Amino acid sequence: MRTSGYTSGMTDVKITVRPNGPYLVKGPIALVDGDGNPFHVEEGKTIALCRCGGSTTKPFCDGTHSRTGFAAATNAVADEEAVALQGPAGPGSGPDGSGGAAAAAAADVDGDPESPGS
Repeated sequence: MRTSGYTSGMTDVKITVRPNGPYLVKGPIALVDGDGNPFHVEEGKTIALCRCGGSTTKPFCDGTHSRTGFAAATNAVADEEAVALQGPAGPGSGPDGSGGAAAAAAADVDGDPESPGS
């Protein structure tokens, strides 16, 4: 399994990329907006962070991706390919500061990665 190599202060957080769907985030996290204001995340719940950008419940996913035909890259790329896509400075190093990163929004789900509401 490929990892970022970062271990300092890591907790038991798991982020799963759903095919053409949200990022499922499970574990103890703090979710804050751009101004640092916290979103309420119920302890023990899995949240889904939207990648399509169409959610009306931003930052939470509302399932819009399934109605709009959102299509996303589904597999992790090799380290060398990731550097080629993001640049040697990593994410955020692109001219617009995006580094090719997908937009992130979020939705509360029942914790089941196979849930139809995800």
